[in-house]
Amino acid sequence: MKKWTAVILVIIALYFGFLQPSYSEVGITANEIKIGSFCPLTGFASYFGPSLRNGLMMAVDEVNNSGGIEGRKLKVIMEDDACDATKAVAACKKIIVRDKVFMIFGGPCAHSVISACKLADEEKIPLMVMSSAEELVKTYHKYCFIIGMTTWTQSRLM
Repeated sequence: MKKWTAVILVIIALYFGFLQPSYSEVGITANEIKIGSFCPLTGFASYFGPSLRNGLMMAVDEVNNSGGIEGRKLKVIMEDDACDATKAVAACKKIIVRDKVFMIFGGPCAHSVISACKLADEEKIPLMVMSSAEELVKTYHKYCFIIGMTTWTQSRLM
């Protein structure tokens, strides 16, 4: 998990490395890049949450301790979705509207991220998801990206 989070943050760093300093985007200031995240910190799947949160924070700390991205520090706004689709959408709306994040990392619960992908498309906010739900690739989502393999691919490799 730490490896994938670090890879994603490096991709973000490379992306920003080619931008001009005057680039203006929601969630990005001269000193900071806001990233939202939701995962199950409570509820029946809460055993996933702390590991996901800690892995993300370790990668963010590594980026920030090495000078950030173009001198900008990453700031993470974490929300609990309790592995519930309604709570995931509410968490995403909250961090998009209130916190004005640049992008969002979604948790492992398929039904939560499927609902959140619809919102990400509407709001035009990139959403990177850790879920491997097949439904995420069956429906086109311009702003939703799967980090790992789908369950179909995983089952074929077993």
